[in-house]
Amino acid sequence: MGQARNSKVSRSAVVTPLPGYEPRRPNERRRRERLNVSLPARLRTFDVEYWRTEEVQTTLNFTRNGLYFPTWTEHYSLGMRVLVTLPYRSAGSVHREYLGKVVRLERLADGRMGVALQFVF
Repeated sequence: MGQARNSKVSRSAVVTPLPGYEPRRPNERRRRERLNVSLPARLRTFDVEYWRTEEVQTTLNFTRNGLYFPTWTEHYSLGMRVLVTLPYRSAGSVHREYLGKVVRLERLADGRMGVALQFVF
């Protein structure tokens, strides 16, 4: 039998996170890490009152379970269902749509609304 090697690993090594990576905060409820990724997304409300209301916005961050985007429109409400096309390229392209629900709304410093959507699987 060969002898086991005693390899030393430096515990003081500095790890640099990948660009777009944001470490999880202690009080964070998300199950996945956020990526600060700007992707164009088409958002269509699935609500009867705002049926056919559609906009294209750029995400501020994104996870496998949802996304966050800013908007000037005021029609979003907690629990509202939204159809999301991500990433959105052009009207003639083939796209995949996801169903999401609004889980957080917040007023941003510039007056826009920040909308957090959780994907419904």
